[in-house]
Parts: sequence; structure tokens; C-alpha cells
Amino acid sequence: MKAVCSRLADGSLGHLETGHIFEQLAVEGRRRIDAFVFELIFRNRMRVVAQQYAGLTLSFGWHIGYDKTGNCAYWFRLIDEQDEWNACDEALLARLTMHARQSDSATHVFRVRFQPDTNGFVSSEHVSGAWRPDREFAWALADLRPPGMWRSPRAMDNTDEAMAHAAFDWMSKYPLLLSWLPALSIQRRLINCMLSPALGRDPTDIDMMVLSPAGQLRCVEFKRKYPASGSQSFGLDLHPHVNTVRMMDSIGIAPLHILLVAPRWQKNESPLYWLDNHSLNTGWTWLAAGLGGEDAFSGPPLRTHGWDSGQRNASRQQFSISWSKIRRLHEGLNLGDEGSRKMLEFLTAGDLPAAPPVTFQYLSDRRLDR
Repeated sequence: MKAVCSRLADGSLGHLETGHIFEQLAVEGRRRIDAFVFELIFRNRMRVVAQQYAGLTLSFGWHIGYDKTGNCAYWFRLIDEQDEWNACDEALLARLTMHARQSDSATHVFRVRFQPDTNGFVSSEHVSGAWRPDREFAWALADLRPPGMWRSPRAMDNTDEAMAHAAFDWMSKYPLLLSWLPALSIQRRLINCMLSPALGRDPTDIDMMVLSPAGQLRCVEFKRKYPASGSQSFGLDLHPHVNTVRMMDSIGIAPLHILLVAPRWQKNESPLYWLDNHSLNTGWTWLAAGLGGEDAFSGPPLRTHGWDSGQRNASRQQFSISWSKIRRLHEGLNLGDEGSRKMLEFLTAGDLPAAPPVTFQYLSDRRLDR
């Protein structure tokens, strides 16, 4: 990772050449590339869905950084030509400002932009009701950083070159998907090469912020996953996800979770290739869960560790999402008109009370790999 960050900084790796982007992403965790692709597909699908309803405003590109005590002290909004600052961002800024004032806590909010002509990032911080002039982002981070917090770009322990190249081979078939990769390259450089080293710990990226027509804010976490067979539940990491859920809930932002459950529950296959198998299309399942309130999680904490523990071989504490919170949004990979309507309803209202509940057995019965 350190070598990749250095090459991105000196320009020997760029954000426009597909081969350079693949080289950059190859150092990510073993299943992260698959996750990136599904997140890109989800993001661009949500853009299409939102266009059907003018009152819904979406925002992408938010990242949360933590101070040495673990507080959500730093908020960064990565802006580009497709995701300019909008009404949803203004609403979130107002909420964060109000919360900081009420809690007497330090909260720093930045707008960050990549500048191709200088191959670097600039930022503007919101202070005392106004945006400061742009300056080099590295200098802004240096002002935030307590002595001794900086660390070198941290390598991912759980990598798999063969899985990475399989994902790259699949992506190479789709020009539209390849056109989305430069923005992903810039985002991953921001996280791995700037935010994580400067703050001394990994930041959290927010998949999507939503502003409803009634002015209500939602925070959306998207995952492509299936329930664990042992616990027969969907686990959510305590850090960062459960902690982010609780923080959002505490400041009046509804935490929502959207899950796309594949028809095959296999860890050693790239799920990207399942997207090309039309016989599997009807086996995918979209789920929706509102995670606000004390009853969002059930049962004792779970732990995962080692090879099957995400991008790093660390021990991770997880909580099980209560099945009572999970609703069936749509059956089938393609949302279509009906699925899009339900997605709009969920994002607008923050719930799907009339939708059928979901059980582990229901999802298990929909598996096509038995």
C-alpha cells in the first residue's frame, strides 16, 4: 500500500488509465474489489431511482474520521463533477453544527476535491458559519493531527491476487463500469493514502446520505452478503458500522441498511460472475432494515477472525441484526418498476411496514447452490 500511495503521489500511477487503477485496487483486501463493484452498481442504480422522484436528494462521498478517543470528530465530503455539494449536504452540515453546539464537542467538516492539474487534493473547512478558502488538504490534515498520530499507509493483510485479477477480467467487459473507476480510484487514494495515515486509524465511508421531501435525513449502509449459517443471522461490525448506526440515531439521522442477498452462498467464488448468469437472476433478494432504536440488534456479540475476517486478519466483534427489523424489499436482481417503487418508499419513509418480514429459512430456501 505504501508503494502504491507513493506512486499515486508522484504520478507514475494515475486515475485515468484502467491498468493503473487495477494495479492500485489489487492491494486491497481479498473481497474488497467485488464489494467496490457492487457499491458502484448500487450507487448508480440509486441515482436512476432518485430521478423518478424529484423530492428525494441523495449525497455520496462522505467519510467519517475519528479522534484519539474514538469520537466522530472529522467529516469529509469528497466532491466531484457528478457529486457536487447539494441540499442533502447542507442539511447534514446543519445537523452536525447543531449537535456540536449542543454537546460542546469539536466537529470539523471539510469539502475535499481532487485537482487533476496538480495531482493532489484541496479542501475547505466550515468554520463559524462560513467556508474557509481552499488549501492543500495535506496541510489541513496536519493541523488536525495530534503529535504521534500519523502512521505510514497500512497494508491489507488479507489479499488474494487471483481473486483480484478475476474481478478485473470481469470488469474489463463493461465499458460503463470502467468509466466509473476513476472516481473510485480517487476515493480509495483519499482513504488509504491520506485519511488513514493522517488520523492514525481507518475512516468510515458512508455509502449514501438521503434527504427526504419532508426534510428528514437518512444514512444508508449497503452490503452484498448472505446470513451466517452458524448464527443464522446478519452480523454487523461493532466498529465502524454499529457505532455509526448508534451515533446517527443519537443525532436524529435514521440509519438504514440495504442488503442484496446472492442466490449462491459461496466465499471462494467471485459474485461478479453470477451477475452474468441469467439463470440466477430471480434468486437474488433485496432486503431493507431500519436500524434505529434499542431493538435493532439481538443476541450476544459475535466474533470473526483470521482469513475470513474482512480485509485485515483481525478479530472483529459483530452484532446480529434483529430479524424483526428486516423486510423483503424485492425478489430478483433487477429492481424494475415495482422494486424501484419500494426502494423509493423505503428511502423516503425510512421503513417498509407493509412489506413481508424475512427469516433465515426463507433466504435459505431461495439458495440455488444446494
